[in-house]
Amino acid sequence: MKKFLSVLLAVCMLFAVCVPAFAVEVKNDATGQPTPEGPYQVDVYTDITDVTSTYTVTIPADLGISWDDKTDHDLAYSIESVLLYGAKLSVAVEADDSGKMKLESDDGVTYLYFTLSDNDTQEFTGLNDKGTTPTAQPKVRVNAFDQAVAKYTGSVTFTVTYTAPAA
Repeated sequence: MKKFLSVLLAVCMLFAVCVPAFAVEVKNDATGQPTPEGPYQVDVYTDITDVTSTYTVTIPADLGISWDDKTDHDLAYSIESVLLYGAKLSVAVEADDSGKMKLESDDGVTYLYFTLSDNDTQEFTGLNDKGTTPTAQPKVRVNAFDQAVAKYTGSVTFTVTYTAPAA
């Protein structure tokens, strides 16, 4: 047992001798003082090997508009993202079926229409970790309430596109 332990300690000491081989060598001058051969730089960098772009787009679930309310209504959305350098996120908002709102019973004849404004595609890059609100928020307005009072429904599509950084 003592022999095995002494051999094990000897092997450990051999491995310990290898560690200083990776250090910077500093030589002594004639007086015994250390003299570096030149300035040394150590690179400090952000290690992003395990980082990927992440994002969350929060959009409204539904928008109810009171009957005969012809004002603009916000379809506000927000972005939280951590995007790699060169990556971008774009959000496009579009009225489905040209803003046609169908009668809930869908008789195929009766419609109301809404318009969508301030719906330009917005692009986001970099860090938006505070729930960035786009500069222009889409707005919905029902143009005319010229049909029978009933529930009409239409829809708006939000399209989120992620573009990866160039390789």
